[in-house]
Amino acid sequence: MIDTITIRAPLSELLPGMDKQQELRWLRAWDVQTSSGFPRWYRNPIPQEKQSGKYYPTLTAYKDRAHYWRPVIKMQFSVAKLFWGNNLNELENSHLLPVASKLQERLIEMGLRPSREVLLRASVVNLHYSKNILLEHGHVTSQVIQHLNRIQAGGRLQKRNMQYARGGSGINLYNKSFCFSIYDKLEEVESTLEVPLDADGRKPEVLRLEARLENKDKLNHIFEKLDIGHNPTFQEVFDSEKSRRVVTHIWQTLVAPQAALVTDSDDTANDIIQKIMRHIPNITLHKAIKVTSMVMSARTPGGLSELKTIVLNHKNQRMWARLYQEIKEANQAMETVETDWWQQVETQLAEYEPLALIEN
Repeated sequence: MIDTITIRAPLSELLPGMDKQQELRWLRAWDVQTSSGFPRWYRNPIPQEKQSGKYYPTLTAYKDRAHYWRPVIKMQFSVAKLFWGNNLNELENSHLLPVASKLQERLIEMGLRPSREVLLRASVVNLHYSKNILLEHGHVTSQVIQHLNRIQAGGRLQKRNMQYARGGSGINLYNKSFCFSIYDKLEEVESTLEVPLDADGRKPEVLRLEARLENKDKLNHIFEKLDIGHNPTFQEVFDSEKSRRVVTHIWQTLVAPQAALVTDSDDTANDIIQKIMRHIPNITLHKAIKVTSMVMSARTPGGLSELKTIVLNHKNQRMWARLYQEIKEANQAMETVETDWWQQVETQLAEYEPLALIEN
């Protein structure tokens, strides 16, 4: 449901009973950096805390004009790591109060004294909603990612391919305020995690879909668009239904319209020509051959992104838009959607049941 989140609250609520000068003196024990005359204080987990085996948040303090220039604390943490000790298992709504209690315990160990109620109503700065998709029926995560890697980043987004040290891969569709990440979750998590094997002695195949709302403006924009709130608190974003709506909306907006364009198929070029001639009324043979070459190009490893680059090196954006529409119409006419793994993604997004592969 939630992977990483950053919440904030006034230091006066996290460490009650001190005036502004006492708060600033208390922060002297933290690392400080000054930029443009404004100090920021940082508190990362110290070696003793890391060696304890517990998970601790990362803290940042700064003076906030909205709080009369008194310090405000930002707390960044992985909700799953805090609760489960790993970021593979997913949470559900009933975990809210236990998560808040565990966060309260860690902050007390770091020198603060927050109440659980203060943490529940803390303002959300940024938020990563996520869903693990368990692929079945022989589908391999790396092959699904290779398939999806052929999509192009639309609008103002850019696309970046990711490679993990353990061999996994992923895709980021991103800009400064937003990122939709699709990756092989088991290849991204720590190698020390013991994931149960299936009946055939193989590790499960887990595709992670992650919507990263990197600032408050983007968070509010998405929430208002989906009519699920404004300026939410930690308690309000800890909601499986809101997570489902955000991740599904972004999947259906950015990925779903393009997936049918790049679906693997055993069709030869001649098969495609015949299908196009059969399903698109009044198309000429010359145009059918031209569209076939573009459809075949879209199914190569470089996919639509590489084809777009080639076209724009020689023609303008208007030409690419026209060619892209022709490819889209051809694929829709041929109904080339790989329903098996695609249906698994759609079904699990609709059901949104939490996946817990590691026993705690």
